[in-house]
Amino acid sequence: MIVAASAWSFVAGAYSLVLVVLLAYVVRTVVLGRRLGRNLPPEKRRWM
Repeated sequence: MIVAASAWSFVAGAYSLVLVVLLAYVVRTVVLGRRLGRNLPPEKRRWM
C-alpha cells in the first residue's frame, strides 16, 4: 500500500536528513580532533 505524502512530509524529511548529516560531521570532527590532539606532545598543545 502506498501512502500519499504531502509536500510538508518531504520538507520535514529533508530537514531531518540535513540535521543527521550535520550531527555526524560534528561528531566525526570532534573525535578526529581529540585523537590528533592526543598524539601531540604536551608542550605543543595549544588551548585557547
